[in-house]
Amino acid sequence: MSAADLLSDAVDLRLMRQVVIKDAKAWQRLYDELRDAITRTANEQGREAIIEGLDRLRELGPGDFVAADRAPILAAIRKHMGGPALEAAMRGPVLRLSDAIFRVGADEIGRATGVDIGFMRPDLDALDVIAEGNLYWVGNSWNSHVQDKMTRALDDYFRAGMTREQLAQRLAEDFAGASPMGTGYWEMLADHTATKTREMGRVTGYERAAVEYVQVRAHLDEHTTQQCRSMHGRVIPVSKLSQQRDDYLAAIKTRDLVSAKEVWVMHRDASALAGIKTGDLPPGTASPPYHFLCRTITVAYFSARHQVPVGSTAVVEQTEVDRWQSKTFNREPLSRKETEALIERSKTARWSSPDSMAEHLEKHGRRHWGSAAGYGQAAIDIIRRGDRDVHVSVRRGRMKALFTERRRKGAVSLVVVDVASNQIETLHIRSAKRLSSITDDVPAIKQPARGITKWFH
Repeated sequence: MSAADLLSDAVDLRLMRQVVIKDAKAWQRLYDELRDAITRTANEQGREAIIEGLDRLRELGPGDFVAADRAPILAAIRKHMGGPALEAAMRGPVLRLSDAIFRVGADEIGRATGVDIGFMRPDLDALDVIAEGNLYWVGNSWNSHVQDKMTRALDDYFRAGMTREQLAQRLAEDFAGASPMGTGYWEMLADHTATKTREMGRVTGYERAAVEYVQVRAHLDEHTTQQCRSMHGRVIPVSKLSQQRDDYLAAIKTRDLVSAKEVWVMHRDASALAGIKTGDLPPGTASPPYHFLCRTITVAYFSARHQVPVGSTAVVEQTEVDRWQSKTFNREPLSRKETEALIERSKTARWSSPDSMAEHLEKHGRRHWGSAAGYGQAAIDIIRRGDRDVHVSVRRGRMKALFTERRRKGAVSLVVVDVASNQIETLHIRSAKRLSSITDDVPAIKQPARGITKWFH
């Protein structure tokens, strides 16, 4: 690379960093730019690779396509799609945008916590490793994907008994105007590169802002994967994120791709994380992304003991409800003693207003409980019964206690209590198998409660 090229790259990088500081929406713009740069470059290289392969094929002359012809064709394609060729073609945008996206991640945490994030020497060294590692992942695509696909295609053509002329026509048709892997593959690679880089920048931001815990925040809609639903709401120590990042950097620095995949796992099994306590999550599971095309991020988590003014000498302990909610977010059942305390608290719960109770009575309960007095008393009685079951869940960021009384045909009477406000929200009939809904941050978790009131008293 010439001195002029190096100077141009340095100027581009400085301008990009200035944009990061000024533009709160820089993440999406940088994400789009990286995706467009990778897909555009891959398609350009792919077209050149196929042209090179066709030229080599034509040089072989007319006749049947034989197994020995495969090697020279692959060698010709490798000139443009092999690791060194892809790294050279994508080096500028990947290094520049990796730097910018990492800084965006850190800056997001700085703005959220009101801390000016200053990078130290270890951060800058890590950034260099990340950028070069991202470039290596791109270049490794030939070994991990492109070569296998081209080899399979050529094998298929050989088994079809094509002549070299027919093969040339088929190659031109199958890969016309695009990379051999198709745009979708390169968009997925760009997405994975960008989201992982951003999250590592956010980890640096947490460290510099002295944030001790983060909460996993999934983008909940009809497209949310089971992996992310299973992780949503969990509270994870920043120290665990830092360790994962450091292990990942150590692996990619030595180009140990096996270890890199082990310390930052992409979960393909949708149910792999369901119902597992946060402390028992499989190795390599801390920071998102948790799978390819993952939209989940982390945010700073502050419990009640952190809600004090800066510089105050007051010490505010984490409240009982905070502890219960933290355990629920982490998919951990409460202890028997904690469940007893939750039940005792809920026994004093009341409807937020007569109007609220009347609304729910008309919607859910007139047919089953008749009058408002009967409906309200039924909710309290279910909470107090010794043979009811207790579950807890989180919906829209708030912990709920679910008290259920069994009915016939697999149904239950369900009372929902908002734990923090200690208010009854609803009483209605529901299937015992459907206590949770898709809108729950954390699905219902059974507590050690059946018969607990009788036992306790």
